[in-house]
Amino acid sequence: MRKKSEEFTKLQEWGETMLTFISESPYFDEDYSKEYRQIFDKCVEIGRLREMRMFIGDTKEMLQGIESKYLIKLNQILMEKFGEDLMSGMAKRMAGVLTRGKIRNDEEFVRVNEWIDHLLWDKDNPDAEQQIEQYNQLLRDYEAKAARRLKKSNPD
Repeated sequence: MRKKSEEFTKLQEWGETMLTFISESPYFDEDYSKEYRQIFDKCVEIGRLREMRMFIGDTKEMLQGIESKYLIKLNQILMEKFGEDLMSGMAKRMAGVLTRGKIRNDEEFVRVNEWIDHLLWDKDNPDAEQQIEQYNQLLRDYEAKAARRLKKSNPD
């Protein structure tokens, strides 16, 4: 139980930080900021870890799509405060995919494609080109496996 409350508190701090950024950023209008704040306050009031995880996950995903100059600023704030930013979790998951050497499901397939898009814009990663090659091979392998499964389930 203690571990869950620690995680809830950490997620709540992440939420507060992201909401402060949203409310102070010229990228978002005031109504949008207020709406997100109401949803967050409801999650805090309910106090369920699952809802807080969903809110934080959805908010992170939404924020990853903002204009890069704002995203860079937010990532700096998160890195200073928490030692990780919006991409840290994804980087860990994608490193795990490379280590494992295969994509397990359709959702992971989509995430790998998104990660390749990220790597294409990552100017600070000297290994980006090599990683893109490796991820593309994993995508091709997964597509081939999916095609074989489809052919097996639908014989002509």
